[in-house]
Amino acid sequence: MVNFSRGLIFSLSTSILWAMGIVTNRFLLNKEEDALNLVFWVSLSAFPFWLVIFHKHLHEYQKLSVKNKSLLIFIGIAGSIGISYLQSLALQHTTAVNFSFLYRTIVVFTIFFAWIFFKEKITKKKLFIVTLILIGSYFLTTKGQGLNLGLGDFYTLLMALSTALIANILIKN
Repeated sequence: MVNFSRGLIFSLSTSILWAMGIVTNRFLLNKEEDALNLVFWVSLSAFPFWLVIFHKHLHEYQKLSVKNKSLLIFIGIAGSIGISYLQSLALQHTTAVNFSFLYRTIVVFTIFFAWIFFKEKITKKKLFIVTLILIGSYFLTTKGQGLNLGLGDFYTLLMALSTALIANILIKN
C-alpha cells in the first residue's frame, strides 16, 4: 500500500477544488451572473467557516498589536473580497484555461516581491523556473501565435500580482 504524505493529499485536494471552483464560476459567469454578485454569495457562504476558525483563535488575535490586527483585517478583506472580485472579472472576460495558466505567474510576482521586500536572492534556479512558467504560459495561452491579451487576461495578471503581494508577502510581516 502506498502512503501519501498529508501535504501531498492537501495539495492535490486544493488543486482539485480550485479547478472545480474555476469551472463552476466560469459556468455561472457564462450564464450572465454578475461578477460582484458571485463574489458576494461565495464570500457569504464561506463566512460561517471562517467565523468558526476565527473563534478558535480569538485568544491569539486579542494578543496582537493594533498594527498587526489592522494588517490582518486588510489582508483578510483584500484577500477574500478584492482578489475574489478580480478572479470573477477575469473569468468573465477570458477562458478558464487562459485564467489557470496566467494565474501561475503568481510565482514570478512572488519572486520579484520577495527580492524587493525581503532582499531574497534571485537565483539561477528561480530564473529558470520563471522562464519556464512564462514560456509555458505563453505557448499554452496563445497556441504559439502572437501575444494578444484580452481584458480578462489583464485581470488575471492583476489578480496574480495582488495574490503574490497580499498572500505571499504581506502575510509574512
